[in-house]
Amino acid sequence: LGATCHMPVRAPAHASLPVTEVLGNLYRGADLETQTAFMIKDAARSVGSKPFKTLREKCVERTVEILFAYRKFCASSSSSGQLILPEALKLSPLYTLGLIKSPGLRGSEVLADERAAWLVRALTGGAATVAPLVYPCLYALHTVGPAAEENGLPADIPLPNPSTLSSEHLVPGGFFLIEDGQSAYLWLGAQADPAAINDVLGAPPGQVDPQQFSLQRLGGPWSEAVNRAVNEVRRRRCNYLRLRLVRRGDALERAVFSMLVDDRSGSGMSYVEWLCSLHRSIIAKYS
Repeated sequence: LGATCHMPVRAPAHASLPVTEVLGNLYRGADLETQTAFMIKDAARSVGSKPFKTLREKCVERTVEILFAYRKFCASSSSSGQLILPEALKLSPLYTLGLIKSPGLRGSEVLADERAAWLVRALTGGAATVAPLVYPCLYALHTVGPAAEENGLPADIPLPNPSTLSSEHLVPGGFFLIEDGQSAYLWLGAQADPAAINDVLGAPPGQVDPQQFSLQRLGGPWSEAVNRAVNEVRRRRCNYLRLRLVRRGDALERAVFSMLVDDRSGSGMSYVEWLCSLHRSIIAKYS
């Protein structure tokens, strides 16, 4: 093995990788999380050495190039009026939008500590753990537990399917769990069922100090449902995830709204606007 007292043992490594000459096969076998992790880490490594605007433009350009190549070589017969996305990467534009809106690539409005924490996670995490950095998960908890059957869900389901990250889904009569793999927030709508909220918190929301909040198992059906949902997220993420309580109008609500990638905000356009912009950029490359 060529080992000496001054050199570590080096064992030969063998890898077998599929090879193709058909570009369509490459797109069909693409892994969204891996591609997203590469873009996140590549951008994070350049923070501090390049302007944020340049880093955001590079992310956009890379996404345009990927989708342009697919359209030109794999879907050239499609109408120019359609944005054609490869099935395996159909959420790639959404993840790119989340990246350019993320604390790591936003401008001076982001606190230094917040950006530093984002960069540490981006540079040290694996593909499965860094993807939620740019596109968190939003769960409507008021649709499970005692309300599962009336919402067409199995009675014992711990979590509903994630909702789109848009304020349209934060209905005043609901309560939601939003998490990015590191932190989790329990957002209470202003018109959420008082009995359900009291069952979860053990008291009316106005009597609970968010700074001292700790989710407890209180024995009621809604308490059990919310605990089961939070524990399921922690199990999937292999991370404890600190849970914070957010009521309508609380200061922490800013953190929740900053995760709503699909909405138009000061950090960027809405997802619909973003798709239209991407489509124009792809069509422009033909000219």
